[in-house]
Formats: sequence, C-alpha cells, structure tokens
Amino acid sequence: MIPMEVLTGFLTITLPILVSHWLGNRQTQKIIRNASAQTQQIVRELTVQTHRIIENTNAQTQRVIREVVE
Repeated sequence: MIPMEVLTGFLTITLPILVSHWLGNRQTQKIIRNASAQTQQIVRELTVQTHRIIENTNAQTQRVIREVVE
C-alpha cells in the first residue's frame, strides 16, 4: 500500500506540475498551429499580390515595346 504522505505529495506537488506541463504543451501546440495558419495565409496573399504585380509589369512592358516598335 502507498503511504499517505507519498500519495498526498503526488497529488499536491507532482500532479499539478504534470497537468501544468501538459496544458502548456497543448497551448504551445495551439499557438504554433495558429501561427502556421497565419503564415500560410500571408504567403497566399503575397503570392496573389506578386502575380498581380507581374501581370501589371508585363502589360506595361508590352505597351512600351509597342510604342518603341511603332
């Protein structure tokens, strides 16, 4: 049988530390997931903006070439 002092020590000291550690890990994982999702969203938005810039640049370049050729 487990002595009462050992059981009390586990419940009052070790268990709260373990639970705190477990909850901390879960919170950290949640933060990482959210940050990853936000990063992916930023990358998507930047990709769209970059494509627009490239399209605009291509259109401007084509206009300049037409003007030079004419």
